[in-house]
Amino acid sequence: GNQLLLSLFDIVNRARRDKTWQALREKARTQVPYSIADTQRQHRAIVAAIAAADPERAGATMHEHLLDIQMRLLRLTSLMPAAARPPIATSEEQKQ
Repeated sequence: GNQLLLSLFDIVNRARRDKTWQALREKARTQVPYSIADTQRQHRAIVAAIAAADPERAGATMHEHLLDIQMRLLRLTSLMPAAARPPIATSEEQKQ
């Protein structure tokens, strides 16, 4: 197996389980102009590039997808009053 890929997957999975990330992601999905169709299109393009064994296209497509997510999150946090932002979970809360 590819140990690097498995390690990266584990890191991403841990981040996705973080309560702060989950709260922010949910707000991004409901409060920022968001299209599930756009996200699905991006995911299909990433999978297609991987299936075509085209690492350059897969990397570029994934990069575009991550930039899109980053912009949505930045837009959300810059527009959201500080009091409405999700609290940052402590390391103990993240373990739960």
